[in-house]
Amino acid sequence: MTTNTHNGRWSHRLGRGAGRAWRGYLRREQRVAGWLVTRGVPAGAATIAGGTEALVTLVTAAMLAAVAMKDWLAETGTPGRVRYYGCPAEEGGSAKGFMVRAGCFDDVDVAISWHPGPFAGVNTPISLACNEMDFHFSGRSSHAAASPHLGRSALDAVELMNVGVNYLREHVPTESRIHYAFIDAGGIAPNVVQANATVRYLIRSPDLPGLMPLIERVKKVANGAAMMTETTVEAHTLSAVANCLPNEPLETAMRRH
Repeated sequence: MTTNTHNGRWSHRLGRGAGRAWRGYLRREQRVAGWLVTRGVPAGAATIAGGTEALVTLVTAAMLAAVAMKDWLAETGTPGRVRYYGCPAEEGGSAKGFMVRAGCFDDVDVAISWHPGPFAGVNTPISLACNEMDFHFSGRSSHAAASPHLGRSALDAVELMNVGVNYLREHVPTESRIHYAFIDAGGIAPNVVQANATVRYLIRSPDLPGLMPLIERVKKVANGAAMMTETTVEAHTLSAVANCLPNEPLETAMRRH
């Protein structure tokens, strides 16, 4: 990057620009939250739905730090190159994994990231290995009153899978986590046996050796639910990431300085 000396350092200019954008965003976020409240959404939920403050600061502050570091290298005559990476699909898309596989970080000596928090400092990152999967069940539709015996409920299969996984929680390592959410409940008509239903799972473990067998155990629960309901199930992996490996010498140096 280059510096325009007539208009002040890029870091100062970017800081001022980001500040204006930030204030404008907050005003817009407050308007959205207020609009949601007028539509009957509780105030707390409206704030969550209307704001992505953490994600906004992730982008702007990281860019500001990169430009400030570039200025410092130029002013002190210190050799080095600063590169700023945008990471799309940071939530759920696992973009960094694809970027690593494509060689984007092959010539990088040190990668520094950050996240907004209640304190300013350097801490050892804790990020579990995670696999995001969709389990899609297929059955046979029928009228729930006239011919329920002809139906094979995919919705029942999803519910049975969730119950089975909830029982599984007692028998997994304490640090493991399993979350789920309905993606497709099959429809809104209660008098129909739902032929299709999909549930999304996040399966987490402290490391990959612990994650892989846990995924297989969840799949067995899904297959059991399909057997009980005479439906079929397909599992699709949406994204997967390993646990974060901290750089302790670098963290120690950053804390010291």
